[in-house]
Amino acid sequence: MIKRKILAIGGGGIGDGTLTEIDSAMKRLSGKNHPTILFFPTAKKDDSSYVANAVNHFESIGCKTQVVRLVVENVDIELLKNQIDDADIIYVGGGSTLYMMRLWRKLGVDVLLANAYHKGKVMAGLSAGAICWFTHGNSDSHRISGGSNKLIRVSGIGLLRGLFCPHYDVEPERAESLKTMTKKHQNEVALAFDDHVAIEIVDSTYRIISNKKNLSVRKVYWREGRYCIEKINVGSEGNINELLNG
Repeated sequence: MIKRKILAIGGGGIGDGTLTEIDSAMKRLSGKNHPTILFFPTAKKDDSSYVANAVNHFESIGCKTQVVRLVVENVDIELLKNQIDDADIIYVGGGSTLYMMRLWRKLGVDVLLANAYHKGKVMAGLSAGAICWFTHGNSDSHRISGGSNKLIRVSGIGLLRGLFCPHYDVEPERAESLKTMTKKHQNEVALAFDDHVAIEIVDSTYRIISNKKNLSVRKVYWREGRYCIEKINVGSEGNINELLNG
């Protein structure tokens, strides 16, 4: 029986030593000692130093790594389909969610990744690479592109309903933006993640993971005109459908 698996990370640096528990969970989810990772650096526009750092890290923890460069190379869709089929883990890096999702939709990559999820691949990523698995995200894409500092609501692939907010503990502006954003869309629950915290989801169950026990996730929603924030600590487990209900 195929299990559907997502590992969404609130933020942190790939290979900086802050995500070791999360890396271990990712490998465990793959079911292999030396899984193959297919890395998408699209949100960083295939930045070469970012790619090199990620590849070095993944290989240092025993993963075989392939990189999909959608920005700087011509896309061979048939080759990409084969790469996805051969991968155990799909890992999406951080950067501009808006830029990434626009390019993915143009090329049809969003559909390929949704299919990969339903085939049981581990769908992992941090910041933009976590937002993309949800219906929506709280994103700094305009700031990254050199435009407005205003945080925006972006659409992801929608494997999970709800809004994902990264970097909640290190970017103070996220809190007020999230309050305003959810007030306009009161039928939607948001999950606000501290850096270095991930949610592991296997079918309908979830677990909150981090190297640090003092970090958390916050469930944010409006109910009967009142703004509600529920703190969910590292180590918490439960049903993802209940978590994403207001």
